[in-house]
Amino acid sequence: MQTLDYDWEEYKELELKKLLKKNIVLSLLLLLFLTSDKSTHFIGSKLNISPQEINDLPKAVDHPFKEHLDISVAIWDIDSAFQNAEKDELLQQLQKKFNITLHPVQINWANFQDKIKVWAASDKLPDIFATNLADTDIPLYQAWAKQGIVRALPTDMSKFPHLKAYLQSPEVQLLQIEGKFYAFPRYSVPAIDQTMTAKAILVRKDWMDKLELRDPQSFEEFKVMLKSFVDRDPNGNGKKDEIGLEGNGANSNYLNFVFSPSLPSSMNYYYVLENGKWIPNYVSAKYPKVLTQWRELYHLNLLDPDFAIFKDKEGVDAFAQGKAGALAYSVNIAHIKLASDLWEQYNPGSLFADHVKMLPIWPDANGTRYHYAQGTYWSESYFNANISDAKMERIMYLYDYLMSEEGSFLVKFGRENIDYKLENGQWVSLLKQGEKLNEKYPSLGALSVLAAWAEDIDAIDMPINRKKFGEANFQLFLDSRKWMQANTQAIPLNLKIQSILQLQPIIAGVSFQDASDDAVKIVLGKDNITEAWKAKLIEYEKLGIANQIEAVNKEALKQGIE
Repeated sequence: MQTLDYDWEEYKELELKKLLKKNIVLSLLLLLFLTSDKSTHFIGSKLNISPQEINDLPKAVDHPFKEHLDISVAIWDIDSAFQNAEKDELLQQLQKKFNITLHPVQINWANFQDKIKVWAASDKLPDIFATNLADTDIPLYQAWAKQGIVRALPTDMSKFPHLKAYLQSPEVQLLQIEGKFYAFPRYSVPAIDQTMTAKAILVRKDWMDKLELRDPQSFEEFKVMLKSFVDRDPNGNGKKDEIGLEGNGANSNYLNFVFSPSLPSSMNYYYVLENGKWIPNYVSAKYPKVLTQWRELYHLNLLDPDFAIFKDKEGVDAFAQGKAGALAYSVNIAHIKLASDLWEQYNPGSLFADHVKMLPIWPDANGTRYHYAQGTYWSESYFNANISDAKMERIMYLYDYLMSEEGSFLVKFGRENIDYKLENGQWVSLLKQGEKLNEKYPSLGALSVLAAWAEDIDAIDMPINRKKFGEANFQLFLDSRKWMQANTQAIPLNLKIQSILQLQPIIAGVSFQDASDDAVKIVLGKDNITEAWKAKLIEYEKLGIANQIEAVNKEALKQGIE
């Protein structure tokens, strides 16, 4: 077995040299803070680590990566990302650096939660796996920790300064159980207001122009627009084959944004304050209206009738093929790029942004337009409780590197001086004309989101990002964000309530995910929605949701949370 020629003392020396380059990268860090001067940026935080801290890195007689380790990883679409692993020079470089081989275990966006639950029940979890329990199923997170299904992060994180820095941020404290973290949160942005573009509606602006349609100012006008797409042949092929609205799967990951003017908090999985009381959003008196609108789109054939059986990205794919007029999705630049790549695959020589725009969300009954908001991380990395101490330590070193400046730039921009370089204080792409980073290194489809999303780096308006994502795509993102900043406000969100919720006893069969699943079943059915949802809430009460609500409100009152 080949071992890594790795000099630990040389590594520390290199770290010190990077500290001396601090004045060079300050301009980039300043850009990172421009959008949120009251927040902390965690990616690349080693630039604030003192030489003494670097000197305190563990002194090893032998380097810590001498033994080769095999590590299994389950993260979204890793199979396709690792298809040609042996030819992926970036992946090979990373594996060589840590003397590991990463073995893909496939999950996708439609099945990851169910698959992981099955693996957990059958003791077949991979070493590392991604899921989101913090905002959908805190009881399950607590149960897995107490049952010994997932492994706690090391109590002493001094060897991993970048991980340690992030785990000290206030929001992630929600994941502590008796002083230990049983997951590493996947960092997205340094401030909540930077999550606004995560959910939106994309629309075929060329279809709107052809049919002389204006931006809808209400849900009723939105239905009229969708019906025009379905009935008036905007693709011009003489067939009635257009779809009004596409979504991605039955769990309403993006579709719920469409109904947000009726209940803004329906966009996410949080408690909401209603009539002076904190309640889960699905308990709101307005929630049946959300389900009613959803069913209208479904029964009027304005929403793709197959949305509930979609497994992964079928909705985005259909939109990219030109089959649909609108797509409940996102205007994050990474999502725009994904849709654009699919578009170019189906429409060679045609620019996605020439045909598509963000559809401005219509106002609620009070004239207010809302944008999405969530915590500064989404989803978490978990670690099989059965992995050895040595493997856990190696994984922590890997994650710490990916959270560093060097590691994050590797998975964002490629290999330094091969794919990008620093020139006159600017990060400059070295990719050839027509060369795409994700095609050159397919592994980035998984590696770039393994430890962190780091969407704030993607959002910086600088030449290397414009080249990476495409000029027109990046401008579409900037224009969409600018409109949201000027015309919308964040949905009500209080993360302190989530902290209280985490401490409540587990209620089997009642979670935000359970409620989402039940909602879809009612939408697809024919029963009276108000009565059907009322009956479902009675079931939840019998299971204990009323007691949970009472406990949350009692603690909120005690803490003075309003």
